[in-house]
Amino acid sequence: MTGLICRHWNAGLYRKPPFSRLASVPPVLMVHAEHDTATPFAGAQRTLGAMPSAHMIVARGMLGHGVFGMSGTPCVEKGVGRFLLTGQLPDGRSSDCAFAPSPPSRTTRDAGPWPSARGLREELRTRLRRS
Repeated sequence: MTGLICRHWNAGLYRKPPFSRLASVPPVLMVHAEHDTATPFAGAQRTLGAMPSAHMIVARGMLGHGVFGMSGTPCVEKGVGRFLLTGQLPDGRSSDCAFAPSPPSRTTRDAGPWPSARGLREELRTRLRRS
């Protein structure tokens, strides 16, 4: 799964299209973590400027690369969800809100302490016997 993240791709193998082609792309929603070291914010702003049909949502204060589905940041989760479900872009070309970490899932909250490797093996054996 980690290999699918663009940060791990070998950039030398891919030809970069001319920046001028970005002006003709259909509507795009860009989502950015303010402090993403893999794709710096200044580059995201240049890309936004080159794409008249693009809008960008920024998670202020967020470190990291993956944003949507990786946080509880309201403008990101709602904005991306709306765009994916309806195609509706945010009102402004650029918007932002403060990063909010993901709330723990119910299964994470209810799981209790992390089991040892031995405990995991025993649990797996038990489940396999039942199946």
